[in-house]
Amino acid sequence: MKLRHAAASPFVRKVMVVAHEHGLVDRIELVPTTVSPVQANESLAPENPLMKVPSLTTDDGQVLFDSPVICEYLDSLAGGRKLFPAAGAARWTALCQQALGDGILDALILCRYETTRPEDRRWEGWTGGQMKKAHQGLAAAEREDLSGPRTIGRLRSVAPSAISISASRTMAGASVTPGWPPGTARSSSCPRCRRPSRLHRNGPAGC
Repeated sequence: MKLRHAAASPFVRKVMVVAHEHGLVDRIELVPTTVSPVQANESLAPENPLMKVPSLTTDDGQVLFDSPVICEYLDSLAGGRKLFPAAGAARWTALCQQALGDGILDALILCRYETTRPEDRRWEGWTGGQMKKAHQGLAAAEREDLSGPRTIGRLRSVAPSAISISASRTMAGASVTPGWPPGTARSSSCPRCRRPSRLHRNGPAGC
């Protein structure tokens, strides 16, 4: 498989979380791809007309996009416990959790784009509205993590863990994601769930 990859994309990182969780990383060739909202990537267009990453080419040549589709495809390749249950209430819960994480990321990316405009053309109301969505989404994810039933376990690591410290740095210093407590080594166990995991390299958001 070949994955159109950009390290700065939180949606690419989300796909890689699923790949790591299912032990599929060695089967995926990463293809570095630069995308921009204002400049077309003509080499990507034949595969993905939206010219966005991630985009996955399967072993049989089918091209899949965007991240929710790719995550479900990778989940389908794995044996054992699924991140996305096949049916029932657990499936709808899983899909809503993924949508919540994706929505937070979308809001932060829109804020990032706004900060690239000339200062006299920036719309503070737009940025404030998107940041409100991000904060409310993170608060909802935190409430569910602390009080909700943990029936789908590892799914909590998929979209939320893609919301890394690098995303919050683009928000002109706004702190929107939980990070490592001061003095906590990134190589140590998660300070919340106490399990060592490659998923926590950017903070314990997804445990």
